[in-house]
Amino acid sequence: MALIECSECGKEVSDKAIACQGCGCPIGAGQSSPISTSTPIGKSQIFRLAGSFGFLLVAIGFFMPWASPRGFAALLINQLNGFHLASLTIREAGQLSEALEGVLLYACFIFAAIGLIIGVLSLAKITVPVLVDFVISLVCMVSFLYVSFAGILPAMEMGYMILHSGFYVVVVGLIVAFFALLAAYVAKPTKKPVKDPYPELSYALRFLILFFPPVGLILFFNLKEANPKKAIACRKVALSGVMIYVVIIVWRLIL
Repeated sequence: MALIECSECGKEVSDKAIACQGCGCPIGAGQSSPISTSTPIGKSQIFRLAGSFGFLLVAIGFFMPWASPRGFAALLINQLNGFHLASLTIREAGQLSEALEGVLLYACFIFAAIGLIIGVLSLAKITVPVLVDFVISLVCMVSFLYVSFAGILPAMEMGYMILHSGFYVVVVGLIVAFFALLAAYVAKPTKKPVKDPYPELSYALRFLILFFPPVGLILFFNLKEANPKKAIACRKVALSGVMIYVVIIVWRLIL
């Protein structure tokens, strides 16, 4: 027995049924082709994947060398990555605006990491509106532009520092993320909207399991007999939460 799509309401019905249970439309011979189980990837999804790759470049760029000071400071400091530069800017700030530059550098990385986590969640079929991704990329772009034009580029022009590859990797990553997610936001979906992969779970329960994965595993073992679909959904969301914690722990170890 194969499932086919009703030509009137689009509901899945058996190819052996006489009429659709949803709208009562007769099941004709022209509807005998089985429904493909594969979901085609639309342009919006492709652009979102490109945006996640841009966020990944930003995160990698922060660990790479950004700048080297010139003059006497070069004897004390060799190369600064994004975190060193942000920390040094805050520590040596003489004005509030200078401290703000360091805070915005940290904010740029944090929001890029959030965007990357959203990309990981999309691979786990946990849908997040593309507008959220685009706003995150916009915040990263504005933060980085402010720091660049207020502090980094003037210091380079006055000969205080030399820029290195990490700075340019972040620039490329921000450009890719911003324009890819802008394209994803304005692109019209080429297919009908994808159904919620976890209709059994409320959004509150999803976030609870995401931040406390043991809750999802407990629910999985308690529900796998009574409600297998809900149990499997709990397990998948819990595994996504574990992946996020692993990324955070690795990041802390590297720092």
